[in-house]
Amino acid sequence: MTTPITLTTSYSFYVRERRPDLLAAAAAFGDSVTVAGPKGPDVYRRGSAAVRIKPVIFDGEGYRGYELEPEAWARTQRSVGADRVLLPGVALEWDKSDSSLVASLVAEQGRMAPRPA
Repeated sequence: MTTPITLTTSYSFYVRERRPDLLAAAAAFGDSVTVAGPKGPDVYRRGSAAVRIKPVIFDGEGYRGYELEPEAWARTQRSVGADRVLLPGVALEWDKSDSSLVASLVAEQGRMAPRPA
């Protein structure tokens, strides 16, 4: 299995879904593109063919309070050819002296993660 380019050292751009006009420029200059926001896959799908030749990942911004059902979010990303599928994301408080919250959230996200077919 080939390592997704978005997991290697590459030059990429992070583009907000509200700025689809920047997708073409990001694709022209970067190795990959991250589209942020729950409508990111739809914005990417409507983008020009030049945009869709670059690897893409989607940040659902669950940490901003967007409610995305994990399995549906994963299916949506796959339907537009995401380089890899990401979970919606959660925000958490960081505490250097206690990592129990991080560990519990990682375990929870792992349980929700879609399994490869």
